[in-house]
Amino acid sequence: MWPLLQSPFHVATVVLLFLVPNGKAFIRAIYNRNSTSQDFSALPALFGPPLPGKGLAGYLIEAMPANACHPIESPPAPRNSSTAFIALIRRYDCTFGAKVRHAQQAGYRAAIVHNVNSQALVDMTIGTEESQQQIEIPSVFTGEATSKLLRKICHSNEGARVILVPEYYHFAWEEVCRAISILVAVVTGILLIVKYTMGYHIWRKRRNPLREEQGKESSGSTFNRGVKYTECAICLETYEKGDMLKILSCSHAYHGKCIDLWLLTQTRNKTCPLCMQRVTVAAESPDLDIEGCIEEERDEGNQEDEEDGHNRERQ
Repeated sequence: MWPLLQSPFHVATVVLLFLVPNGKAFIRAIYNRNSTSQDFSALPALFGPPLPGKGLAGYLIEAMPANACHPIESPPAPRNSSTAFIALIRRYDCTFGAKVRHAQQAGYRAAIVHNVNSQALVDMTIGTEESQQQIEIPSVFTGEATSKLLRKICHSNEGARVILVPEYYHFAWEEVCRAISILVAVVTGILLIVKYTMGYHIWRKRRNPLREEQGKESSGSTFNRGVKYTECAICLETYEKGDMLKILSCSHAYHGKCIDLWLLTQTRNKTCPLCMQRVTVAAESPDLDIEGCIEEERDEGNQEDEEDGHNRERQ
């Protein structure tokens, strides 16, 4: 069963590896006291460190000057060590590397560079001369419409913040949740099938052990009336050693408790469950023990053999 359970997990892993996009990100704005969020498309820069796997959250502040081609003003003093600020910078007038480096020098934890008069996304690259100057903060590029919406949200909602998230994390999480749901359904179905299949075989083995043994020796247990009994026709349980039986006047036998209950349900005419004849419990056949009946039958058979032997000797 293990290879069968292993297969869905392998398939889901391969699918996720092919579906997860590379080199993309998105900006999530959270406002209205954390009750509302909105996502915007973005592209991470081709330089500097990548965005953290779980995203980078901070308060958005417009750079001064807006294009950040010169050193910009520092953000306000943080309330605590966990407070981060993200600079919103306008495109053009200088290189992307210079803009992000000025944001880093001013104390920002990340930078968002937006397009001008366009919503198109472009890859932010860095020149060979600037590559020697290490950039230690991540940055992303977005469109002008997005920058306007971000300004509006951050200016009109106190406490509003943005989160820069690598899209593969966002996408993978949704796909993982979907894959887990599918796998849970598949595994549950497999386990239910195995459970009921195994349970059925166990039930068959418990139900028919006597019948299997009887099949090897004879077709049934023969009692002193010459009638074969294998199971009670009322409860459908196979007779076992120690079971107490009652034989009706029609020669059909049942568990004593089963036939007693059957006869109690009939107020007038007492009938056999099998042949529906009017019957009574045979007076000469009280509660019978299967093993006792078999022994009794053997004793009677031995007595008959002895009598036949005596008769032959007399002749």
